[in-house]
Amino acid sequence: MDGNTILYYVRGGSTNTDDFDNEYITFNANGTGTYVDPNGGTSTLTWNFTDSTYTSIVYLVQFPSLPTTITWNNLVYKNKSISYDEYFSESGVNAENETIRIVK
Repeated sequence: MDGNTILYYVRGGSTNTDDFDNEYITFNANGTGTYVDPNGGTSTLTWNFTDSTYTSIVYLVQFPSLPTTITWNNLVYKNKSISYDEYFSESGVNAENETIRIVK
């Protein structure tokens, strides 16, 4: 969701409500990374697992307008894809997503 608008996206889909074809995230082993938005804008990030089960990640993206902390829970890697529940708050608006990402 974005505000009160439900977003739907499947790579190559014909009923998408937004285009995320160019969006991706890189997590480096040293706890740093990069977020590339759908328009090609790049922001740095820092990240860490929240416990020893490696099923939850918290990362802080240094967006130009507002740094944002994002949490991924129920993280599962299977068949070259990552699935998770995503939570964040931006400018007082809470967001929740269920996501599957295909590893690039």
